[in-house]
Amino acid sequence: MKNTSKTVVFFGSGPVAADSLRFLAGSFNVTTVVTKPAAPHHYGTVPVIDLSQELGLQLFTPRIAWPLRHSLNRGPLLQT
Repeated sequence: MKNTSKTVVFFGSGPVAADSLRFLAGSFNVTTVVTKPAAPHHYGTVPVIDLSQELGLQLFTPRIAWPLRHSLNRGPLLQT
């Protein structure tokens, strides 16, 4: 049960991050997931990507970090 009106943007990758995302999504309003894209040589599933799609969350998989750093350096991510 979600007991907060606070929104969360989740950053993470890997199986442990997917477990954390599942836990947070059960208690908070997770709106967006940012994770690294699957490597070209990767075969199989990517846990964070799969879970975010399963939960219907907005997903960003930037291939390079500088646009994301630029956005974060502009100030806090606040939804009004």
